[in-house]
Amino acid sequence: MRPIQISLAIAILVLQAIWIEHCAADTAEATTVQNDVRSMMEALYKGDVNALLAFTYPGLVTALGGEDAAKARLRAFLLQTNDLGVAVEAFSFPEAPTFLEGKMGRRFAVIPTRSIIVVKGQRIESESYLLGVKEPGSSRWTYVDGSRVTPDMLASLLPDFPSGYTLPLISRRQL
Repeated sequence: MRPIQISLAIAILVLQAIWIEHCAADTAEATTVQNDVRSMMEALYKGDVNALLAFTYPGLVTALGGEDAAKARLRAFLLQTNDLGVAVEAFSFPEAPTFLEGKMGRRFAVIPTRSIIVVKGQRIESESYLLGVKEPGSSRWTYVDGSRVTPDMLASLLPDFPSGYTLPLISRRQL
């Protein structure tokens, strides 16, 4: 082989190694965010407000009026779901999470979810997502419920979220 061919071959091998490392990191991150979402679901149906708040994106907590106001809203929501007799029959991740880089060094994860819930004897399939946020230098993810995200809310809370990305559609249907 000529020196140029050797250099090109080395460059290709280096790029492949970087790509493999990147894919492995995303696989580990996917496991992390999916485990977090499972923990959030468990906390939700146990009524553990403190655990739910610990997973909530801090900017959202601030937008809700601070920690005490956010806890009060979570308690009210949990009481309402309890009064309606909401139960989760099934929960899954229909697709792998998508990871995105923000302009300000934040990392985002879009985690699609599918659940079947029972409300007063009626089964409902819900397809939604959670939006994970990882601040620069942090090892911890925090989350926003995608079913409640509006374009204005997204622009206000996370102005560096990639503007060209189309978030998953939310759907609910009675089974």
